[in-house]
Amino acid sequence: MPASVAIPDRPAEDEQELLGLPGGEPRPLGGTLTFIGGLIVFVILPLSGVPWPIALLIAGIFQTGVTLYFLLQYAANPNFKQ
Repeated sequence: MPASVAIPDRPAEDEQELLGLPGGEPRPLGGTLTFIGGLIVFVILPLSGVPWPIALLIAGIFQTGVTLYFLLQYAANPNFKQ
């Protein structure tokens, strides 16, 4: 007979807990996307010769998209956690 398996009282709230990994909640997606946007604007675009005003325009478009994504997710589900 197989060993008994404990069934949790509540479902796992995040991927780390679901996988049984230590470390708590995973890094928020919004912070990761903001970091990637900053990397693109302040490192990749200037090194490739894109003028600063164009790089900042691209950053604004990217960040607006990220913000709209989270606003729409929250509007669809008020319990949404990033």
